[in-house]
Amino acid sequence: MTQQAPPIPLPHRRTRFLDRLDAAVASLTDAGEVTRIACNLLRDDLRASRCIYAELNQREHESSSFGEDQEHFTFPAPAVRPREFSDAAMTSLRAGLTFVIENTETDPRVAASRESYRQADVQALVCVPVPKNQPLAAALAVHSQQARHWTPQEIDLIEQVAARCWESTVHLATLQELRESEENLRLAMEAANFGYYAYELGAPHIKISNRFARIFGYDQTPEDWTFDRWVEHLHPEERDAVLDVVQTSELHNSSIEYESRIFPAGVERTEDNVRWVWLRARYSHRENGRRYRFGVIADITERKQAEAALEASRREAYRQWTELEAIYQTAPIGLSLYSVDEFRYLRVNDVQMGVIGLPQEQIIGRPFREIAPDLWPACEPILRRVAAGETIRNVMLEGELSTRPGQHRYWTVSYMPVRGEDGTIRAVGAVIMETTAQKRAEQALIQSEKLAAVGRLASSISHEINNPLEAITNLLYLAQHTEGLPQEAAEALVMAEKELLRVSQIASQTLRFHRQATKPTWVTAVELLKPVVALYQGRLTNSNLRLIEEHHSAEPVQCFENDIRQVLNNLIGNAIDAMKNGGGRVLIRSREATDWKTGRKGLRITVADSGSGMSEATRRNIFTAFYTTKEMNGTGLGLWISFGIVGKHEGVLRFYSSDRPGRNGTVFSLFLPRYG
Repeated sequence: MTQQAPPIPLPHRRTRFLDRLDAAVASLTDAGEVTRIACNLLRDDLRASRCIYAELNQREHESSSFGEDQEHFTFPAPAVRPREFSDAAMTSLRAGLTFVIENTETDPRVAASRESYRQADVQALVCVPVPKNQPLAAALAVHSQQARHWTPQEIDLIEQVAARCWESTVHLATLQELRESEENLRLAMEAANFGYYAYELGAPHIKISNRFARIFGYDQTPEDWTFDRWVEHLHPEERDAVLDVVQTSELHNSSIEYESRIFPAGVERTEDNVRWVWLRARYSHRENGRRYRFGVIADITERKQAEAALEASRREAYRQWTELEAIYQTAPIGLSLYSVDEFRYLRVNDVQMGVIGLPQEQIIGRPFREIAPDLWPACEPILRRVAAGETIRNVMLEGELSTRPGQHRYWTVSYMPVRGEDGTIRAVGAVIMETTAQKRAEQALIQSEKLAAVGRLASSISHEINNPLEAITNLLYLAQHTEGLPQEAAEALVMAEKELLRVSQIASQTLRFHRQATKPTWVTAVELLKPVVALYQGRLTNSNLRLIEEHHSAEPVQCFENDIRQVLNNLIGNAIDAMKNGGGRVLIRSREATDWKTGRKGLRITVADSGSGMSEATRRNIFTAFYTTKEMNGTGLGLWISFGIVGKHEGVLRFYSSDRPGRNGTVFSLFLPRYG
């Protein structure tokens, strides 16, 4: 016959029981002790034979148990597997349902496990799964040695106690994990030289760690650390900014992060004693409405000093780089950098860009053999030797560049390998000095010396033959007036006198052409041109060239006449050379003119020929020093010097030329202001 349970606890009695349970376990920190006390209180309150709380392991549902009389522990038991207490019980528990039996002898659900219950001396039980309606992790079982009826209030109380036990177990486990985490965090921060603090807003003091105190210069951690005390350590120049950050964070509940300078305790407040700190903090809200600020701090003085040193080093490196770059770009010699694989241009300075004749963007990336195909056969083996680590100096090169065809040029080049930090060759550097002008100057100097020697010789000869010419002229005069002279002899003497007069004039004009004036003189166009034309009369006749002179000006101009004769000599000589195949005409014209740019009045002398004309390249370089189309017969200085002479006279020298068939020819126009 089923035993009747004692009177059901009233609601207020159940409330008092739960309050008593909460009070009993409030100060406990061990989960096993919590469940033991809860089970004892529940057993006594229900007058049950035993009450056991057990946590299930994941391995075959083995359990570890807590409660009194563990040697009589029945469900689940370390020595007896739970499935031996009926599959129905385990099915209910796994489903999150409380398993209730009032009489194990008559309940068909435990028929297969009845013997196990008999051996355990259990006839009635309530078993609550923990947690409720979640994967089974533990169970709270109340056993009775006699059959009994379990009321809903009793079952509810057992379930509430089971929930309390689970909550306490989880809470204590969480606290234990939190303590372990805090300890690990403390050890980690100390290992990383971080300090930390916790501050309840509005509280009088701030809790700080030992490392925090040491950062601020304290050997012992102050117990009375305050916000104002922290502010006193801030550098005056940064105090307001830091306070603004903190106040803004409190207003918007946002995190704090800043770097600032501080003065540690016990030192003189000078810049030499300043320390740098980094601080980061966040806010936390508790259920009671309190706000906390938790933060970490680190001494970053060494990092700041390293950054300052690095910045100073960077600025110094940048200064040196800018200086070297300025030297590189403005150096009066060409500088180039090539890759070691295909010898492509990596860098060129301004001078080398001018040598090549292309802008930088059209040079960088192109291989050397493409820019200088004429030089590549000679340079390739040299570059490969340098790419292998050899330095080669003062290599003499000559040839043409693809960007300036037709110009034979000369260079002196030194090559050296450029190595990286690891010693490997990263590039090939070249120092290039163009010696084309020097070479041409040497050739022109030789030619000029020859011409000067010839000029001096011609002047000397002209001077020396004047006296013999005068004697011969006198003798011819006497011979012409000899009585009885045959007619044929008289005519021959007249012809000889004319030719002798011509020789005398040539000698006189040669002397006049060679002499240099010390100040400008007034001279007409005819006076300027007559000696020059006389010198070329023989070449004009021998070349079958027709000379046409048209003079429409008799007004003189002020100039250094011998210098202007040199200009006219170059113009007329070039006109004759332009018709070297024979035949043609040279037109020389003079007239009054006005320079349309300045409005000055003066003399214009035009020298035109019907020669072959000039090509585009020749027209572009006609006034360039050492540029010549006459090969070994020219120096390339005639028109360059002439252009300079005209400039000194404040005159203008222009030309027009065409090489188109039927319209070929060249015209040079020389304008001289009346007052040069």
